[in-house]
Amino acid sequence: MRLSYPCEVSRDPESGQVILECKNPSAFAFGDSLEAAEMDMHSLLLDCVADYVDEGKIYPTTVKRPKKNEVSVELTASETVKVLFLNSMIETRTKPIQIARRLGVAKQEVTRILNPRQKTKIDTLERAIEATGKKLIYSVV
Repeated sequence: MRLSYPCEVSRDPESGQVILECKNPSAFAFGDSLEAAEMDMHSLLLDCVADYVDEGKIYPTTVKRPKKNEVSVELTASETVKVLFLNSMIETRTKPIQIARRLGVAKQEVTRILNPRQKTKIDTLERAIEATGKKLIYSVV
């Protein structure tokens, strides 16, 4: 499962730019082409992840199919697992320092893991999720 966010597609009548509007989380992206707007939206979604974490809020994980006038913007598999880890920390009220102690790493390493733009190995994310008392389960469909 990869997190996927439907975005309504429209075009600015004055500039001709493509506009994408995502409802949950709320974000607007623009581009000269649909592809450029989708890239901008993907970047904005990662910014939203960071904002939700800073606010201690659960990031939306509902996967919906896009409607007729929508496109779907997906997070990568590793970004999806990172969001699940961040949500798990919030759900279990586990602090970064607790994760660091349980993993036997410096707090700076946990800060790096928490950064949605920072690449993190799946094994590290799996251990971090387990440090919250939850388990990552894989499936191939």
